[in-house]
Amino acid sequence: MGLGNVTMDSDLRERCHSVMQQTLVERDWHLVQDEDSFLQEVVNEVERRLFKTRGQLLASTIEHVVIRGYSHMWHAALCANGAARQQRAFEELHALLYRVAFHHTHDPDQAADFTQDALVRIWKNADQVSDPGSFLWWALTILKNMISKGHRAGKRRKIESQTGLTVWHEGEISASDLLPGEAQYLQAVARLDGSPIDQMPVLGETGRARLEAAIKTCLKNERHQTLIIESFVNGKSYQEIASQLKMTLAKVYAMKHRALSRLRECQDFLDALETVLSK
Repeated sequence: MGLGNVTMDSDLRERCHSVMQQTLVERDWHLVQDEDSFLQEVVNEVERRLFKTRGQLLASTIEHVVIRGYSHMWHAALCANGAARQQRAFEELHALLYRVAFHHTHDPDQAADFTQDALVRIWKNADQVSDPGSFLWWALTILKNMISKGHRAGKRRKIESQTGLTVWHEGEISASDLLPGEAQYLQAVARLDGSPIDQMPVLGETGRARLEAAIKTCLKNERHQTLIIESFVNGKSYQEIASQLKMTLAKVYAMKHRALSRLRECQDFLDALETVLSK
């Protein structure tokens, strides 16, 4: 091995270690028992991805690898009945899910209810996870589906004044019930590929920017980039995009299917999407 390779390997390990530490500390995750072994797994996976894609080393790539590796540990710990690690895993998962639920509901009681319901479902179905590396994404999807369905059903939590009991009642949803930009984003994603709205995430500006960058990396055709970004990120209708690109609506629909097919096979986009979902 030449000196250049030694230096490059050392730099890669140092950068992976820095991102790994930041990722774990920021999220207050403590399930890693052998830090050196975990770091080596991260380095090996990052090297594999770089060799496969010949892409630029990004902190987001390392972060995604760390999260996937930690998801393996999380899944294993949750399935370890009676162990102290299982309790720690549940505490960490509860903390993460509650933060996400509170961000969406702005109500501590509703957030606690959604978190508890999601934990029960996650616990009951954990053995159905085929890819432990995607466990965190799977858990967040369960929570976000519950929240989205609760919003759309118009459920509201109230304390009855006479009995003191907690009850739920149905009501109409108004625009004020959604987070800023949430309705537009959900509609845009639903138009994009026909998926049920309750399966789609709600992203902030940072998440949108990261996805936009990944889309541009994965799609070399500028028209494909414009189509997906304008519909998926900016919420434009296909008619508006057709006018913008000076194309017929039929051609836009055909181009959409080709672009989506490439995105589903592009690891950079899948990594960006999963990393965004894990926030």
